[in-house]
Amino acid sequence: MRGRRCSVIIPARNEGNNLKMTVDSFLGAYDIAELIVLDDGSQDGCAEFLTAGYGEVRLLRTGGIGPAHARNRGAELARGDVLVFADAHVLVPKGWLGAVLEALENPAVAGLCPAIAALGDEDRVGYGQTWDRRLRVRWLPRPKKELAPVPLLPGGFLVVRREAFEAVGGFNRGFRGWGHEDEELSLRLWLFGHNLFCLRTLTVRHLFRKRHPYRVTHLETDYNLLRMAVSHFSVKRLARTVKLLSHTGNRLLSEVILGSALRDRERWFCSRVRTDDWYMERFSIPF
Repeated sequence: MRGRRCSVIIPARNEGNNLKMTVDSFLGAYDIAELIVLDDGSQDGCAEFLTAGYGEVRLLRTGGIGPAHARNRGAELARGDVLVFADAHVLVPKGWLGAVLEALENPAVAGLCPAIAALGDEDRVGYGQTWDRRLRVRWLPRPKKELAPVPLLPGGFLVVRREAFEAVGGFNRGFRGWGHEDEELSLRLWLFGHNLFCLRTLTVRHLFRKRHPYRVTHLETDYNLLRMAVSHFSVKRLARTVKLLSHTGNRLLSEVILGSALRDRERWFCSRVRTDDWYMERFSIPF
């Protein structure tokens, strides 16, 4: 992997000064990686500093298509064999790329995340993510192994081999707006036989905010969660998901089904090599 090119893909929308902080962090790490910024309908001019050329960073305007679609667009433009999807509010340490490529020397590693520390409160660190009994995301504690299997790679900093990313079809193309895109991709990678890990020895700092810098609705996030369930879960587990979404589940189910999720389900159930039962049991997820 050491001779292969890495592409960093950063979607941004109304990030203020955070985007420049993130870009400067990657450039200041002096690691040779292609940087692609997707300005996804920002109204605050956060990406304007890139328009006159800025350290060979590539800028694309995507007009508010949402993070899943913006990330797919970035991947289509990327030239690297290793894809890094990073939020526009992270700081990376020097040597991050070498650590990532060294971990990917292991052929069993299709994707990974670093430890994620809260920017400004670095004692708060998560090592990959999992679900609880209500499909709420929970951070995992520090693992014993340097490379530890994790069920979910957090979207704040997610690394995946291009070949694995393309084999599963990228981020879900039926998703709306923000929400669950990193969870669904992680689940699909595992079900298709690709293994995901947390690299304990690499820490990236991430700005955790109390609110989004643009409007996010429950109808978007619930739709995406339900679409993931229709696409990948057993009938019983799908019914549990609908029940969880007591206010929107029944209303959105027909939209999800009409939105091609049933076709995804048929295609992916035929192609996957692991079941959702296997996945839940493997990671002791009580759902």
